[in-house]
Amino acid sequence: MRKFEKPVVVLSKCLEFEACRYNGQVIPDSFIKKLIPHVDFMPVCPEVEIGLGTPRAPIRLVEEKEKIHLMQSGTLADVTHRMTSFSKKYLDSLKDVDGFILKSRSPSCGLKEVSVYRSLEKSASIGKRTGLFAEAVLNAFPGLAIEDEGRLLNLKIREHSSILVI
Repeated sequence: MRKFEKPVVVLSKCLEFEACRYNGQVIPDSFIKKLIPHVDFMPVCPEVEIGLGTPRAPIRLVEEKEKIHLMQSGTLADVTHRMTSFSKKYLDSLKDVDGFILKSRSPSCGLKEVSVYRSLEKSASIGKRTGLFAEAVLNAFPGLAIEDEGRLLNLKIREHSSILVI
């Protein structure tokens, strides 16, 4: 039987690989589990990589003076610079990557539908946008297959979009 080279896909580590979410959990994902024998995954958790522990106080996107900041509740830390620096360094280091599957709605990894707030205080969101790491991915790899796990649950999207951001 002929062997094919496995695609290399960067994956949000919390999806099926490691309990690194802010609440200390892993997210089981049956579709990703099915892909494991066929894909060389490169799991990464940008939030852990910038020094945020597990479990940790949640982070959120906060708009102040028309600028987006990545802030951690509880500590009140602004981790925007740490995330943008990590993203650039990590993405610049990647060689021969074929695509990305990122955690939907995450302030770091979400491709769409990431809530933006006016402050760290509990309040309604003022809009939606892309997470900071995901934004760097889209800018660094505009021609690659980039998708989030939420959209991969949609059979029509999964089967017909070639895992591309629309």
